[in-house]
Amino acid sequence: MAVSKKEYDISELQQKAESYCARAEHCASEVAKKLSLWGASPLITKKIIEQLYEEDYLNDERYCRAYVHDKSKLNKWGQRKIGLSLRMKGLPSDCIDDALEEIDEEEYNDTLMQLLLKKMRTTKASSVYVLREKLIRFALGRGYDMNEIIECLDINSEELNDYLEEH
Repeated sequence: MAVSKKEYDISELQQKAESYCARAEHCASEVAKKLSLWGASPLITKKIIEQLYEEDYLNDERYCRAYVHDKSKLNKWGQRKIGLSLRMKGLPSDCIDDALEEIDEEEYNDTLMQLLLKKMRTTKASSVYVLREKLIRFALGRGYDMNEIIECLDINSEELNDYLEEH
């Protein structure tokens, strides 16, 4: 016996979407995926998303700011990774750029420094060169810019040498 999927009418879909958006910040692409899972057609999805924008359940600028804040502070992602992730969600570039500019530069650099120092303590390497290479690869994967990484490693070059001597 096949399990049938509950079908929702447009007002139920609208209420579910509003409830989904009220619980946390979401972007239009996330809402569209949810509506699709709930069985909404593309036309109904488009109408509901327009309504959500009108009623301020969806707001691209607000979403970008919240996303940037969370990913930079909680996940310790770099600006490149955050920006790419937001672009993949189909958000406007100007909203993304504005949100990324709100990142405190000093805090951002401190986060990168702490990430590299923490990773350094758990990384095995035969030379400073190999250790730097591994740390650069790690930080690039986190979305930090190569120039920022190199600058941070140059500031900590003495610590890198001391660490290798100890291990």
